[in-house]
Amino acid sequence: MKKALLLVAFLCCITRLVLAEDAGNKICPISGKEIDPATAGSVEYKGKTYHLCCQMCDKDFLADPEAAIQKLQEMEELETQHLPTPRSGS
Repeated sequence: MKKALLLVAFLCCITRLVLAEDAGNKICPISGKEIDPATAGSVEYKGKTYHLCCQMCDKDFLADPEAAIQKLQEMEELETQHLPTPRSGS
Protein backbone atom coordinates (compact mmCIF):
# COMPACT_ATOMS: atom_id res chain seq x y z
CA MET A 1 0.00 0.00 0.00
CA LYS A 2 2.85 2.39 0.85
CA LYS A 3 4.45 1.77 -2.53
CA ALA A 4 1.19 2.55 -4.31
CA LEU A 5 0.79 5.84 -2.42
CA LEU A 6 4.39 6.81 -3.16
CA LEU A 7 3.87 6.03 -6.83
CA VAL A 8 0.71 8.17 -6.96
CA ALA A 9 2.49 11.06 -5.23
CA PHE A 10 5.44 10.75 -7.61
CA LEU A 11 3.19 10.72 -10.68
CA CYS A 12 1.33 13.79 -9.45
CA CYS A 13 4.62 15.67 -9.07
CA ILE A 14 5.84 14.61 -12.50
CA THR A 15 2.53 15.57 -14.09
CA ARG A 16 2.73 19.07 -12.56
CA LEU A 17 6.27 19.50 -13.88
CA VAL A 18 5.34 18.38 -17.38
CA LEU A 19 2.14 20.42 -17.57
CA ALA A 20 3.58 23.67 -16.20
CA GLU A 21 4.13 26.19 -18.97
CA ASP A 22 7.48 27.96 -18.95
CA ALA A 23 6.98 31.69 -18.41
CA GLY A 24 10.20 32.20 -20.37
CA ASN A 25 11.42 35.07 -18.23
CA LYS A 26 15.10 35.92 -18.48
CA ILE A 27 14.99 38.48 -15.64
CA CYS A 28 14.34 37.64 -11.99
CA PRO A 29 11.07 39.31 -10.90
CA ILE A 30 12.46 39.78 -7.39
CA SER A 31 16.00 41.10 -7.87
CA GLY A 32 15.83 42.30 -11.47
CA LYS A 33 19.00 40.34 -12.27
CA GLU A 34 19.45 38.27 -15.41
CA ILE A 35 18.83 34.54 -14.95
CA ASP A 36 21.97 32.39 -14.80
CA PRO A 37 20.97 28.75 -15.37
CA ALA A 38 23.85 27.60 -13.13
CA THR A 39 22.39 29.30 -10.04
CA ALA A 40 18.75 29.79 -11.02
CA GLY A 41 15.76 28.81 -8.96
CA SER A 42 12.19 28.48 -10.17
CA VAL A 43 8.67 28.59 -8.82
CA GLU A 44 5.46 27.24 -10.30
CA TYR A 45 2.43 29.51 -9.97
CA LYS A 46 -0.94 29.08 -11.68
CA GLY A 47 0.45 26.55 -14.15
CA LYS A 48 3.50 28.57 -15.17
CA THR A 49 7.12 28.16 -14.15
CA TYR A 50 8.81 31.46 -13.30
CA HIS A 51 12.60 31.55 -13.22
CA LEU A 52 14.45 33.35 -10.44
CA CYS A 53 18.09 34.41 -10.16
CA CYS A 54 18.59 32.14 -7.14
CA GLN A 55 16.65 29.88 -4.80
CA MET A 56 16.65 32.58 -2.12
CA CYS A 57 14.13 34.56 -4.18
CA ASP A 58 11.56 31.74 -3.95
CA LYS A 59 10.08 32.88 -0.64
CA ASP A 60 9.81 36.50 -1.79
CA PHE A 61 8.03 35.42 -4.97
CA LEU A 62 5.64 33.17 -3.06
CA ALA A 63 4.92 35.88 -0.47
CA ASP A 64 3.20 37.96 -3.19
CA PRO A 65 3.25 36.20 -6.58
CA GLU A 66 0.91 38.67 -8.28
CA ALA A 67 3.16 41.61 -7.38
CA ALA A 68 6.24 39.69 -8.58
CA ILE A 69 4.57 38.88 -11.90
CA GLN A 70 3.47 42.50 -12.32
CA LYS A 71 7.05 43.67 -11.67
CA LEU A 72 8.35 41.11 -14.17
CA GLN A 73 5.91 42.32 -16.84
CA GLU A 74 7.00 45.91 -16.25
CA MET A 75 10.69 45.00 -16.51
CA GLU A 76 10.11 42.98 -19.69
CA GLU A 77 8.18 45.89 -21.21
CA LEU A 78 11.10 48.22 -20.46
CA GLU A 79 13.50 45.68 -22.01
CA THR A 80 11.47 45.60 -25.24
CA GLN A 81 11.58 49.41 -25.34
CA HIS A 82 15.37 49.26 -24.82
CA LEU A 83 15.14 51.37 -21.71
CA PRO A 84 17.18 50.74 -18.57
CA THR A 85 15.36 48.38 -16.22
CA PRO A 86 14.99 49.13 -12.52
CA ARG A 87 17.49 46.75 -10.94
CA SER A 88 18.00 46.21 -7.25
CA GLY A 89 20.95 48.01 -5.75
CA SER A 90 21.17 50.64 -8.47
